[in-house]
Amino acid sequence: MLCERLKPSERRACEIAAQHRSTQRHEPKLCDDEEGLRNRLREISASHPRWGYRRAYAQLLSEGSDHNRERAPTALRATEVGNSCDQK
Repeated sequence: MLCERLKPSERRACEIAAQHRSTQRHEPKLCDDEEGLRNRLREISASHPRWGYRRAYAQLLSEGSDHNRERAPTALRATEVGNSCDQK
């Protein structure tokens, strides 16, 4: 993004942003069933807005899902649902 606006070299842009150059070339790898996991987490979050990722993952397990435990918080964050309960 920085390179698109200001047109510096990749090396200079990464130096300004304090990032390694390899991070600019990294493309995230999505699993084949990633979209299905996100959709199901979105449905769970809509029906149970106070549940966090641990409870949502437990619900997925009870439904027979075989997703990795570590993918649940990442996928839930990617749905941009967030925590809708009021903070005290």
